[in-house]
Amino acid sequence: MYVSDCSDWYFIIYLSECSDWYLIIYLSDWYFIIYLTALTGIALFICLNALTGISLFICLNALTDFSLFICLNALTDISLLICLNALTGISLFMCLSALTDISLFICLNALTGISLFICLTALTDISLFICLNALTGISLFICLTALTDISLFICLNALTGISLFICLTALTDISLFICLNALTGISLFICLYALTGISLFICLTALTDITLFICLNALTDISLLICLNALTGISLCMCLTALNDISLFICLNALTGVSLFICLNALTGISLCMCLNALTDISLFIRRNALTGISLFICLNALTDISLLICLNALTGISLFICLNALTDFSLFICLNALTDISLLICLNALTGISLFICLNALTDISLFIWLL
Repeated sequence: MYVSDCSDWYFIIYLSECSDWYLIIYLSDWYFIIYLTALTGIALFICLNALTGISLFICLNALTDFSLFICLNALTDISLLICLNALTGISLFMCLSALTDISLFICLNALTGISLFICLTALTDISLFICLNALTGISLFICLTALTDISLFICLNALTGISLFICLTALTDISLFICLNALTGISLFICLYALTGISLFICLTALTDITLFICLNALTDISLLICLNALTGISLCMCLTALNDISLFICLNALTGVSLFICLNALTGISLCMCLNALTDISLFIRRNALTGISLFICLNALTDISLLICLNALTGISLFICLNALTDFSLFICLNALTDISLLICLNALTGISLFICLNALTDISLFIWLL
């Protein structure tokens, strides 16, 4: 519904399958957007541009997990993102653009893994990303945009695997990605945007496995992925977006295992993934978002190992993952977001090694991990 008079306001309601609905209101530079999905997850977005320049985003996911995003542009240009996930994992993002142009991202994950992102744009235009993962794996990202337009990404993973990313945008619009993994596996990514709009990805792993990715966006909007794995296994991915929105993925692994992925977005919104591995193992992935919002993943591995993933988002918000590996090893993952916010992961490995992970967010905010070798 649209009404335009002295008040000049919009009122839009969108209903989707009687469960998900949108509410959009525009009242003279005043935005109010509400998105209710499955009656439990509520996403609230309020934008008061004309009054105080305040943008407020609140996501109340199952009453306990709370994500708050506040953007005070008119007052102090402070962007604050606070994610309180079960009171233990805290993600804090603060952007003080008006004061010192400093963007600070701190992720305190269980007090051990610390991710720190600092962006000093006003001073030296340096973006620094340091990820201290358990004090051993160090990821360093440095972006010197003001000086030489060079983006450098160095990943020192346990001092052995080195990943190097260099982006020379100002010079020749060439993006070069080199990954030296243990001195043997070399990954090379070259992106020539300015010349012909061709993106070329070559992965030389152990001198024999060749992965070639060619993206011809400027010509025919065709994305071609060819993976020659040890000269026998061929992986072919073709994406014809300009023609009929059909994405086709065919993986011929050792001439016997066939993986087929077909995505018909424009027609019925159905994504179908079928993996016929060695004629006996069948992996089936069906996603019907437009119909009932049901995602079903069934993996029948050698007729005995069964992997089942059922995601009923539109109905009850229940995600169920059951992995029956060789009838003895039992992995169970149940995520009841809509009901009690209980995430349960039980892994009974050969009846002797038990891995138990229980996360009771809504009830007692308890995260329990037990690993009995």
